[in-house]
Amino acid sequence: MHRLGVAALAAAASVGVMACALLAGIEERTTSTAEAGLLDSGASIDSGAPTCNRPRWPNPPDVQPGGNAEDFNVAVRTFDLGFEVADSGDAEALAVFGYDLDCVDTCAPGPESCRVHGNAAEHCDEPNGGDNYAANLLQQVGNLLPGAPSVNDFDFNAHIASGDRGFVIQLTGYNGAPNATGFAVTVYASSGIRRARDGGVNDGAAPFAPSWDGQDDWALDPSSVADPDAGGLGGTPLFFDLNAYATNGVVVAHFAQMAIPVSLGVGTGVFIVDDATLTANIVASDAGAATLALAQGLIGARIRTGTILSGLAQFTDPYTLTPLCGSNSSYQVVKPLICGSADINASSTHDNLGYGCNALSVAIRFEAEPTATSNYVARVPETMAPGCTDAGVFRDDCDADNGDY
Repeated sequence: MHRLGVAALAAAASVGVMACALLAGIEERTTSTAEAGLLDSGASIDSGAPTCNRPRWPNPPDVQPGGNAEDFNVAVRTFDLGFEVADSGDAEALAVFGYDLDCVDTCAPGPESCRVHGNAAEHCDEPNGGDNYAANLLQQVGNLLPGAPSVNDFDFNAHIASGDRGFVIQLTGYNGAPNATGFAVTVYASSGIRRARDGGVNDGAAPFAPSWDGQDDWALDPSSVADPDAGGLGGTPLFFDLNAYATNGVVVAHFAQMAIPVSLGVGTGVFIVDDATLTANIVASDAGAATLALAQGLIGARIRTGTILSGLAQFTDPYTLTPLCGSNSSYQVVKPLICGSADINASSTHDNLGYGCNALSVAIRFEAEPTATSNYVARVPETMAPGCTDAGVFRDDCDADNGDY
C-alpha cells in the first residue's frame, strides 16, 4: 500500500525483520476474536469512558515502541454485514457481532442513547448491547421492496472476487510482536484491481480478478486520498490512526472517519462512516515468509443519515434504472425507513447526553489476506445518472427536528 502521508507522519522505522522473528508468537495464536479481541464486560477504552455491558476492544499494552519494523498490506477477502446471523436468530453469534458503541443495552432494559427521530419505534440492540442497526434497516428495505437485488454481504463479496471493488488495510512500522505500540494503521476503499501485473492500468475499465497470492495490486479509490488527481499515483491518505497498537495479537485502530465500499441495487459505491474502531487477530499468512493476514476482523462505526440519503444517488434503482434520489419512487419509500432507523448519534462524545439520533450503528466482520503495495488511484465507472440535481450532486437528510446533534 502506498505509504506517502503516513510514512511521513509516523516515526521512521527500520526494515528487514527476519521472518522467524516476525512470526514468533503469532503462529500459535488461534484464539477467536470473541475471546482475544474483546474485553470482558465492564472494560472500557480508557478510564474516563463509561462502563459498558458489552465486551469491547482491548486496552493498549504496557510496552514501548521498538524493535525492527516493517509495513504490511492486506486486502479484505470477505465482508460480513450480519444478514445471515440476524436471519438465523443465533443469539450466541449475535452476541459477538457488534460492539456496544454507546454503552447502553437498549430494550434490555436500557433506554435509547439519543433522542429518536419523530415517532420512531425503539431501536433494540443485539444481545448484550451490540450495535448494528444498519443491518436491521437493510432487512426492512428488502422486505419493503421485494424482488429487488439483495442488499447483502454476498453481493459485495462477489465484487471483491471479481476484482471490481475492495478494501485495503496497511500496517506501517509494525514490529511483529503480539504486544506492540507506536505503529500506524491506514485504510482505503479500493476501486478494484485496475492494473495488470505488467503495469497496464484499466482506469474505469474491466477489472482483473485477484489471485490471492500476495501480489494483487488493488487500486486506491479517490474517496480515500486527499489528492486523487495527483498524476494518477497514490495520494495522501485520509483515514489513518498513527497510534494503533496490538494487544495479545489483536490489532486495534480508531478512526474519526473511514470509507466503506458497498453494493446496492445496481452498482457499487462508497459511504463514509464516523467514529470507527477496527480490530482483528494478527495471524501468519500462507502467502509466504514474513507476511501477515488479519482474521476475524470487526469494524464498529456510525453512519450519518445524511450520508446514507445523499450517498444513495451513487446507485441505480433496479426497478426504474434511474438514480436512487430526489423524486425516485424507491427513494421516497426508503427515506422514512432510514430516518426512523437512526439509533445513535454520529459522535461518541454525544452519547447519553440528550442529543438527537442522527446516525445508524454499523458492524462489519472481515477476513483479509496479504496484497501488494499499491501506489495508484483509479476511478470506477460512474453509476449516477443525471436527474437528481442540475449540478449532479445530491444532498438530503432527515428533518432536524430533534434539536442539537
